[in-house]
Amino acid sequence: MITEQNHRESRRVCLKIIMHKTKVMCNNLGRKQHFAIGGEMLEVVKEYVHLGQIVTVEPNPESEITRRIRMGWIAFGKHSQIMNGNLPLTLKRKVYNKQLHLASAYLWSRNTEAYTEGSA
Repeated sequence: MITEQNHRESRRVCLKIIMHKTKVMCNNLGRKQHFAIGGEMLEVVKEYVHLGQIVTVEPNPESEITRRIRMGWIAFGKHSQIMNGNLPLTLKRKVYNKQLHLASAYLWSRNTEAYTEGSA
């Protein structure tokens, strides 16, 4: 199996596969499969986050958008002490506008990407 071969070659050059971070994702075309490297079972997942983006077997842009919005609110929530504190309204406005610009820049880039793909 290719995973065993990768494991052997990695060990040969003193690299180690981090088993608790290694996941397997495969299509939904039939039986449930099991994967092991060096006798240790790998977790089979339906989706995972790679480089900040959700990767799924079946493309689902709604889950990616929902995740990004949730991450935006989490980032915005980190500034709750500023928003609830006794700081001047001008400073609060600057923080809010900065977060708003980051979110709108992301949405603009997503729309541009969708437009580019649709026009090809």
